[in-house]
Amino acid sequence: MATRPILFDADGRVRSAAQMELTQCYPRPGWIEHDPEEIWRSVVSTCREAVTAADAPIAAIGIANQRDDRDRSRHRTGGATP
Repeated sequence: MATRPILFDADGRVRSAAQMELTQCYPRPGWIEHDPEEIWRSVVSTCREAVTAADAPIAAIGIANQRDDRDRSRHRTGGATP
């Protein structure tokens, strides 16, 4: 799994993109876990990278996510993952 922002211009052309792989943990067969704070840090980092590399005005940002993700860390720890 990775974080990957893609920035588009007003004509729908890709102006820049960035990608960062995420650490995957397998606590038991059939399960995969990711650190929500690592995900957040990678979103901030890759978005900054893509915005800095954009060579034209940005009209849209593409964001994708696995539909099965759940962040239960706040419930358990009160963590401040935005």
